[in-house]
Amino acid sequence: MTARITRRRFVVDAGVAGLGLVAGCGTPAFRAPWSPPPTKLPRIGFLDAEQADSPNAVPRLQSFRDALKTAGYSEGENLLIEWRFADYRREQLPALAAELVHLPVDLIVASTPPAILAARAATSTIPIVMIFGENPVASGLVQTLARPGGNVTGLAAFSTELVGKRLELLKEAAPWIARLAVFYDLSPVHPAMLQELERVAPRLGVAIHVFEARAPADMAATFRMASAEAVDSLIVLPGDSTSANMNQVLQFALDSHLPAIYPFSVWVRSGGLMSYSQNTIETHQRVAHYIDRILKGADPADLPVEQPMTFDLIVNLKTAQALGLTFPNEILLQVTEVIR
Repeated sequence: MTARITRRRFVVDAGVAGLGLVAGCGTPAFRAPWSPPPTKLPRIGFLDAEQADSPNAVPRLQSFRDALKTAGYSEGENLLIEWRFADYRREQLPALAAELVHLPVDLIVASTPPAILAARAATSTIPIVMIFGENPVASGLVQTLARPGGNVTGLAAFSTELVGKRLELLKEAAPWIARLAVFYDLSPVHPAMLQELERVAPRLGVAIHVFEARAPADMAATFRMASAEAVDSLIVLPGDSTSANMNQVLQFALDSHLPAIYPFSVWVRSGGLMSYSQNTIETHQRVAHYIDRILKGADPADLPVEQPMTFDLIVNLKTAQALGLTFPNEILLQVTEVIR
């Protein structure tokens, strides 16, 4: 009796036999099409002393991402970013910098002087790009601005000079001020800023009263001390602790009827009277330029440190009205943005 062979069985058996014939002649039955090995994405580290979701950090980080995109980089597609934030605990920065070095990353972007110093202490070989490098020659980060000579380059901030300009602008906006409160923290650059204020203030007829910005829970005591000194105006120095207390400081200035000038535009957008600082968008565009150059093989030792070229004076008209203040023409002619 002849066994019945179904068409399905015939096709299967024929296929197996065919594979055996192919194997017998030494030719592989199947070979996947060749494809190049996956490209290793460059990995950079971002080191910052603040919180990632703080009112001050959010616009800065968005500006940084936008600048990278303009330069041709998209996180997760052709660039990996290792984010490290100290959450206002500056003592954590050395450990966070060491983490980035251990990974390792191809480059570290360090935002402010404490982060830059921590990154530089962690490595002398991995390139470091500064966003706000305060007087990098005097601090020993680079040999000269034109030729850094090491693994650090980027943008110099020179905030010491800016703080004197801020006091001049505040005096123009409110000519009657005479007793200035200065809120500072333990940033390594603040002593030089305080010296600059002490140099400029007598010429403007202003006495300076200095108060440390502490942990948020302790700021009420700072406000009481400032009020006891009968201050009539306020300058806030840029720093981790001052940023952490931003909302409290803004409310204190409004409640105390103090004309005040702040270090960054986010303070004015959040209700502060005025700010004067280097242009954030331009700053991050230049940082992205450094990143692009270094990832393409440039040596940071040969990339000159740039100084800020564009500065923004931003005023809040609603806050001015609440303070009973009218900006004079000398201020309005310098304003680059008005918050209404």
